[in-house]
Amino acid sequence: MRTQVQNLISFTVQIVAADKSRVIGTGIVVSMDGKIITCSHVFEMAGASTNECGSSVLNICFPKNRYRDAKLCQAKLVANLSEHDDDILLLKAIDPPLLSSEQVAVLGTAEFSIGNPFRSYGFRQLGDSPSGYAVGEILGPVLPFINKKLLVEPVELRTRDIRPGMSGAGILDVKRNLLIGLISRRWNPGDQSSNDNIAWGVDNLVLTFNPFHSVPFSND
Repeated sequence: MRTQVQNLISFTVQIVAADKSRVIGTGIVVSMDGKIITCSHVFEMAGASTNECGSSVLNICFPKNRYRDAKLCQAKLVANLSEHDDDILLLKAIDPPLLSSEQVAVLGTAEFSIGNPFRSYGFRQLGDSPSGYAVGEILGPVLPFINKKLLVEPVELRTRDIRPGMSGAGILDVKRNLLIGLISRRWNPGDQSSNDNIAWGVDNLVLTFNPFHSVPFSND
C-alpha cells in the first residue's frame, strides 16, 4: 500500500518538436522499459504520423530530476487506435535512461474518482517558467464529443489551470493516489468568462482495450 502521494515530476516527460526547438506537450512513463502514454494530437503536433505504428518516431526529453540527468532521445509509436478517436497512444522510448519504479506512474481508471480532487503537472510556459501544476476536481464522465467515435467517455474536470503544453499530462486522483487519465483539452471561451473552468481528460480505461493490453494497472 503506497502511503506517499505519487510524485508527478518523477515520471513526466517532454514531447519535443521535430526540429527540437520547443516542447509541444507532455507524456507519462508507464513502465520501467520506457513505455510512455501521451495524447494522439500531441504526437501529431510534434510532426509524427499516427498511421505508421511501429516506425513513426518523435523526440522526447526525460527532464533532469532527483533520479537522473536530462536525456533527449526518440520514441517510436507502438500502439494506437485506428478505428476510434480516443486521444491517447502508447510510445516506447529508444535508449531511455535507467528507470526505477519511482519514475513510473501507478495507473488506475476514473470509475471511482468522481468528486475527488486531482493534481497534474505538465509543460505549459508562463513567462520564464517552462512547467507547472494544475489542481481541480474530477467531475466524472460525459457524453462523447460531437462527431467523435470513442471507446470510453471523456472525463470532465473542474479547473482553471490548464494551458497549452499540458496536453498529455497525468490526472492524479489525490485521494486514491492513482493516475487515472491524461489531460486532453480545455474549453476556451475566448474573451468571455463563462465556463472558463472546464477541461476534459482521457480515462485510462481505454488502455484496458487492445492494443494497449500490456500496460500495467494497480489493483488498488
